[in-house]
Amino acid sequence: MEFLSPLSVWGWSAALAAPVAIVALYFLKLRRHPVEVSSTLLWRRSIEDLRVNTFWQRLRRNILLLLQLLVVMALLAALLRPTLAATKTGRRLILLLDNSASMSATDGATSGGASSRLQLAKSKATQLVEQMRDGDAAMVIAFSNVARVVSPYTANQAELRNAIASIEPTARQTDIREALSVASGLANPQKAGEEDPEAVPADLYLYSDGRFDTPEELALGNLSLTYLAMGTSDRNAGIVAFSARPDPLDPDRMTLFARLANPGSEPIEGSAVLAVDGRTIDVQSVKIPEGGEQALRFVVGSGEREVFELRLEVEDDLAVDNRAWTVVNPPRKARVLVVGDDDPPLEAVLRTEAMGRWATIERQPASFADRDLASDVSVADYDLIIFDRCTPKSMPETNTFFLGALPPTFDVGQTEMTPAPAIVTVDTSHPVMRLLSLDDVAVTESIKVAPPRGASLLVESDRGPLIFALERGVMTDLVQTFPLLGLDGAWQTDWPLKLSFPLYVVNAIRFLGGVDVEGGPSTRPGEPIEIRTGGSEEVAVVTLPDQRRVELEKRRGGRAMLLETEEPGVYRIESDEEVRLSTVNLFDRAETSIGPRETITIGAVETTDARSDLSFRWEFWRPLAVLAFLLLLFEWYVYHRRVAI
Repeated sequence: MEFLSPLSVWGWSAALAAPVAIVALYFLKLRRHPVEVSSTLLWRRSIEDLRVNTFWQRLRRNILLLLQLLVVMALLAALLRPTLAATKTGRRLILLLDNSASMSATDGATSGGASSRLQLAKSKATQLVEQMRDGDAAMVIAFSNVARVVSPYTANQAELRNAIASIEPTARQTDIREALSVASGLANPQKAGEEDPEAVPADLYLYSDGRFDTPEELALGNLSLTYLAMGTSDRNAGIVAFSARPDPLDPDRMTLFARLANPGSEPIEGSAVLAVDGRTIDVQSVKIPEGGEQALRFVVGSGEREVFELRLEVEDDLAVDNRAWTVVNPPRKARVLVVGDDDPPLEAVLRTEAMGRWATIERQPASFADRDLASDVSVADYDLIIFDRCTPKSMPETNTFFLGALPPTFDVGQTEMTPAPAIVTVDTSHPVMRLLSLDDVAVTESIKVAPPRGASLLVESDRGPLIFALERGVMTDLVQTFPLLGLDGAWQTDWPLKLSFPLYVVNAIRFLGGVDVEGGPSTRPGEPIEIRTGGSEEVAVVTLPDQRRVELEKRRGGRAMLLETEEPGVYRIESDEEVRLSTVNLFDRAETSIGPRETITIGAVETTDARSDLSFRWEFWRPLAVLAFLLLLFEWYVYHRRVAI
């Protein structure tokens, strides 16, 4: 037992004087004026006071005095703030709720009256909170491809219920790694720090359909995992690709390509409806076999700016992947700067009529790369800078394309050449390499380099990467490790003699220069959209799919970053009377595959008791204050009852 008194010595002296004063009042003689009455029959309750005929009297039994003393003693005990340090067995609970796209599947409606898997998960998690015992504490984490701590550790069940109820569905992908890292850090002292009071073993409850890659490299340690599978059905078909491309033979026509997937165990039939600017223009029947795909192709007239929407009208359990959008924007010329000495094969492509439709080309000698381009404001106005066989002193604030050279972030002073690399693989899904075949391309030598982690390998050889792309913040650097010509003018590859080379250069300039006549690559929900506009205005106005408008401050080069991309649909970007359209689509076969997994394996799971001895300090001043108040009410009742009789 401990006491946490907040009073000073003088305060306690005054408090202890209260019961002494109450007792003294019962000893004092009352001063009265004598009055003659005919009878004392009606004054029996006052007879006791007549016995007080001296200044001090022997204390007689009095229930009012006893009650008053008990009230004062209870108040004094409450002021002492008595506490009891008790050791109580309590649990730490971590509730992980999956709110990714697949958790919006409606097969949860068959279980407990929930309208979706997420609603079912929230209901189950709330039931667990309501079963918590004294000493238990719980944390709530919502996750999709990012994790969010909705409620930190608390024993307050009302707060936990409100936190669970606040979790909203998303259209994001699923990645459990970040959520598990947060939970594991709180449960494993070797990760969270030995002195971290939160780093104690915990029971981990995972509410999900299990549609994620299981991270084998993460050990749960002190986490005791309980997986609760949400959902029962795998019936779903979705749109996993949708794009528009101009017809190369007829500029007035546009070809739309779509790919539908059915990962379920039953065939699905229905129709695909194509609409342009909200008006239906074509309908095709679809029949997707179980576990298979179906490709669709539409040929339509091309307008200056159009929004194409594809709706998949089928009976399935997930709606978010049944709609997709692609857009056509007016052609926008990229401003491109070429830095390097004379390169006839490259110049032959840059001077073609087709390139003139996509870009405005400017040139500087190789010595231009010796300038401090990172602080040069003028180069930020270029959409793309091509460094041909030269490396800049510092990286400019724009996209770059290196031909036969490496960015300065590499150790360019220690470069080693690899002879006769043979092309092995080409990533034709990337916009730069789309529709290209490099089977008959020969390369004399290339720079030996190990691309950093996270690089996109576009062309690989048997001796290392030949073309790869790097993300640098919101910018992209494309690196080709072999030149077209050597410094002595000798040809280093026969690629410029092939039909695929001019297409490659056009693709690179359109992709890196932001020439998005086809609307550019679709962005997934939650991923940022880079906005590049011209003009002198400092802000760009974006209209979201729900018609809300947000203003974005533009940086150098007319660039801005849109982060509010949670909702699939069309995003309208306006700046200096220029209007561009961009799209956000799910396009994820893993989310379209909604069949819940009955078992999951996450690392080397160690089963633990998941209990810890938690020390709690119980303070009793509140019940003592309540007791004092109840005694005071009873004293008041006794007093008034005696007076009334």
